[in-house]
Amino acid sequence: MLLREKLVLWSRDPERKGRGIYRTLALGRTEYSDADRERDRKIVRLLALVSIPVGFVFFAVPSAMFTDMLGRPHWSSAILPISYMFASYLSGCALVTLLASVYHPQEAVFGFLGRLLRGFLILFLLIEFIQIFFGYRTDNPVAVAALSLITKGPNAWIFWGVHLLLGSIVPLYLLTARPRDARAVAWAGFLIVITFVAVRYNAVVPELMAYDLEKRDLFFIHRRLSQAYVPNLYEWLVSLWVVSLGIVVFLLGTRWLPVTPAEKGGEQHAS
Repeated sequence: MLLREKLVLWSRDPERKGRGIYRTLALGRTEYSDADRERDRKIVRLLALVSIPVGFVFFAVPSAMFTDMLGRPHWSSAILPISYMFASYLSGCALVTLLASVYHPQEAVFGFLGRLLRGFLILFLLIEFIQIFFGYRTDNPVAVAALSLITKGPNAWIFWGVHLLLGSIVPLYLLTARPRDARAVAWAGFLIVITFVAVRYNAVVPELMAYDLEKRDLFFIHRRLSQAYVPNLYEWLVSLWVVSLGIVVFLLGTRWLPVTPAEKGGEQHAS
């Protein structure tokens, strides 16, 4: 809806390739009036309002499934859905802020998103502190073991170095000390996005490693019974492929669709 006006213009440009595709994306429209523009804006506004409650439900459902696992005390917590929701808001806002700082570096755009990102980061860190603090206070041995693996285990550097230092402290400093610097805001969003894998890693893997089967040593020994988990090369390559595919699709969109300003290449003729 937001791109339809430019899609109509592109579909009528005799020098542009792929006019049939742009005409299809414009839903067959060949003319675009002020009334059409106002109607599309109303539709976009309605869709944006509908997406808010849908987003809340979408982010809460995965964590709700975790909370039903009563045998996993670190997951079975009332604060877990809130933590998941704010984690999603933080990572999504960081990605949008990064893209806005790169493609639309107007102060009004990245300034607002930078302040919003800083607020989400502070709230998420506060929720994470509460989750860890009260997790230790429960004195549940499995929950404490999972938290200890996060904060003091062999992979504690993921929590302290990747998540807290690179993914939290450095971005928070950039967003606080240089809130009007588009480059600093972009770097803050970039650091949060690329280090967010540490948050998801610590949300899942330590809990699986902390769970223990009673008298497991009486069964039989096999490497698949080991709880020391590290993603293997195949899993890393699959993850890299998924991320790379998303980046390629995004870059193709910025190349072939009118989503960026003319000075960024969005108005150039496709060749």
